Amino acid sequence: MVESIAAASMVYSQLQTQQAVSVSLLKDVMDTQTAEASQLLRNLDAAVTGLGQNIDILA
Repeated sequence: MVESIAAASMVYSQLQTQQAVSVSLLKDVMDTQTAEASQLLRNLDAAVTGLGQNIDILA
């Protein structure tokens, strides 16, 4: 009985550690994606600067 409680405790501890590592990795991925999305939006803003400033009347 005591051995099974100790084994269950060890398994529970390992699962908590695995979950903590998974959450940490997901946070890192989310931070990376947020930074990439911000850069993409900045690049998009830079690409459309001056849009509509000129009219082509020869077309």
